[in-house]
Amino acid sequence: MTFGDVDVKAGGTDTMRISVSSEVPIAAWQMKLYLPKGLTLAKNAAGTSYAYSLSPLYSKDFLFGVAPGASEQTPDDGCYTLVCFAKERGKSISGDDQELCTLTFKADQSYTDTDTIRIMDIHLSGRTAKNFQMGSVMLSNDPTGILDVKTDGRTEALYNLGGQRIDGVPRKGIYIRKGKKIIIK
Repeated sequence: MTFGDVDVKAGGTDTMRISVSSEVPIAAWQMKLYLPKGLTLAKNAAGTSYAYSLSPLYSKDFLFGVAPGASEQTPDDGCYTLVCFAKERGKSISGDDQELCTLTFKADQSYTDTDTIRIMDIHLSGRTAKNFQMGSVMLSNDPTGILDVKTDGRTEALYNLGGQRIDGVPRKGIYIRKGKKIIIK
């Protein structure tokens, strides 16, 4: 994944482009966005939703959403969850430098452009329920602002036999974790 530059000053706005280069088809992705004090996701002109857009290339076949979320690690920072998934089976994203979405940020007067934007818990899901956890990314105005990127083809997530991720407490049944079947009684 590639995260574009964000050059927003106190009282201003700026847009960030998120894109991906992948030979493996991606059917869904999600991540958490932690913003420093004074920086938020901008609202649309009506003030009813966040100012973001899914790439026109995928807007017909994918659903994309942004929601505020409670941050357990950094309660002083704004936390947002970004989620995107295909509307139907067989749709995917692949190729070189495919734009996924754009996000618009708004800074109030307390924001300092030396603060860091953190993107954590990045997950990509393939059409075959193969999942990739990418770790975290930190963006700052420093040219070396991308720090601590980890990739790991394994995940602790739990999936049903249809390849759908199970969140919360699973019921009795057969599930898949780390590519192996497990039985919950």
